[in-house]
Amino acid sequence: MDRCFIRKGSPALPALLAVLLLLPSAASSARAAKPTGSAPSEADAKRIEWLERRVELLEQRIDRLEPRVPTTIVRLPVEAEAEKLAPRDAVPISEVLRRGKEIPFRIVKHDPDFVRPVYLWEWHSRFGRWSYMPSRVHYALHRLFAAYDFGLSALYQLQGDLGVAFPTFQHETNLDLYLIAFQTEVRGAYTLGNQIVLVGSPKRTGVQVVTVKTGDLQPSDKGKLLLAQLATAGGEEIDYALVAYAPPDFWAQQRRR
Repeated sequence: MDRCFIRKGSPALPALLAVLLLLPSAASSARAAKPTGSAPSEADAKRIEWLERRVELLEQRIDRLEPRVPTTIVRLPVEAEAEKLAPRDAVPISEVLRRGKEIPFRIVKHDPDFVRPVYLWEWHSRFGRWSYMPSRVHYALHRLFAAYDFGLSALYQLQGDLGVAFPTFQHETNLDLYLIAFQTEVRGAYTLGNQIVLVGSPKRTGVQVVTVKTGDLQPSDKGKLLLAQLATAGGEEIDYALVAYAPPDFWAQQRRR
């Protein structure tokens, strides 16, 4: 093996230690079973091969759990890249509520008793798709998320990350933007420039998924991302999310290509 180190505190540490301890023992047993210079028996060779493969798999699981070396991550790379395209002309939320346009929204999921889980079985490192610890912390830090139903894989990834499933709808000329809000009861939606503000009342529990039509948005700079904000009626920001603008006829354009 070209790399074999153990990270303190890793969930896979006990199993990995056991395998590493067994590996030299198995090799020694194989050597002792035959005179010096002779090859290990077929059974011993298979056992050693199995142990080495087990170590490799456990190392891969550790890589799916955490960075390879100790490091500090303030923002995930995708989040840092999105910040570079954030709108520069954003105004205070109070100004969006005062000068902006109130737009209709549709609630497609409402579960006032939903409690965000500390851990889900799908997040286990055995599966790997949602087990990366920095991502788990990133999603736990936020209450607002924005997405389109552009790709089943991306949507499946997001719903797995959030631990929440919700219905999606495809309209050829009337695209939906999905806004997932945790622990907030949404009461209104407003837009001004590249900003979208969902006004709501903070709650201890609950999740709502609402949609707004991109045809109701009039971004001032389509080269920048949309800034979606979750706020109280008094204009205090609870959380925010950045998402690209897509035209209302997105699906019709895709079918024409």
